[in-house]
Amino acid sequence: MENNVILVDYDTNSDWQYLSGLNSSKLKWIVEHYPSNTLSQKKRWKYYFKIGFILFKKRNTYHRVVAIQQFYGLLFAFFLRFFRIKKGPQITVTEFIYIKKKGLFGKLYHWLFKTALNYNNLDLIICLSSHEVIYYSQLFPKAKNKFQFLKIGTHNERYWPTNKGDYYLSAGSSNRDYQFLVDSFKAMPEKKLLIVCNSLNIVTPKNVTIIRNCFDKDYEKLLANCFATVLSLDDSNPVSCGQLVVCRSFAYHKPVIVTSHPGINDYVLNGINGFIISKKLDSLKQSMNELDNPTKYAVLSNAKENEYYEYDYARKIELLIEKTQP
Repeated sequence: MENNVILVDYDTNSDWQYLSGLNSSKLKWIVEHYPSNTLSQKKRWKYYFKIGFILFKKRNTYHRVVAIQQFYGLLFAFFLRFFRIKKGPQITVTEFIYIKKKGLFGKLYHWLFKTALNYNNLDLIICLSSHEVIYYSQLFPKAKNKFQFLKIGTHNERYWPTNKGDYYLSAGSSNRDYQFLVDSFKAMPEKKLLIVCNSLNIVTPKNVTIIRNCFDKDYEKLLANCFATVLSLDDSNPVSCGQLVVCRSFAYHKPVIVTSHPGINDYVLNGINGFIISKKLDSLKQSMNELDNPTKYAVLSNAKENEYYEYDYARKIELLIEKTQP
């Protein structure tokens, strides 16, 4: 029997809205869990290849595959193409991100991605920003027709009541420029900033606090009680970053301030649900001053554009999959 399978690297609940979204149309899906999100980077790579080969051996049991953990889908497709399997299952890779590497490893890394992406039955690749569709199409021209942009949605649970606290919150580790925030808040000692990041080692002023080992509900408690979210992104790297922090901020009706980045401009609408600023102190101060206006704060924190969750995201993936059915 051939199944339609979702591949994830974390645990899911029986009422998972992503699964409900995929099941909302003709195809019916089951979930296969291969937890790897707690492994070290070195162990994770070994595990990715192991799972890719396990999936390859089980290929005849699959009809369609949606790989939320992109490397499960990519390595599955890599082995299928490497061993010249023409009648493998149809594969969708979601939340696709490719970051260029340097040296010999970079060449091997690119070859692995190119080999996987050019496999005929890997027919749909979901990117988290419209900019990346263009960017990846240039990097992998033979796969250019497979790239599609969908705005990601997050779960719709709010674990904590929303309160308007007295601090700004920043979070995440990928493609961040925390030095700009630290320097800016040093120049504004009357403002408070909390940074949730395990990997950050930086000298901070008294009004900036780094919080480590803060995940899931503990992190969302800080989010629920902050005044607003502020993100400074590394604009030298064009790949997606910050979207999940932004989406969870919207779930708690928090305005966001974010430095301009091609991967975030599909999510934050300047002056409607947040502010997109230049990486300058005066630009940050101006947006913070506008948030101090209660009327403006209310407009930004309750924008209709904020309401977008993983059910909607999965439903749109399902519609794209229907169009690619052979």
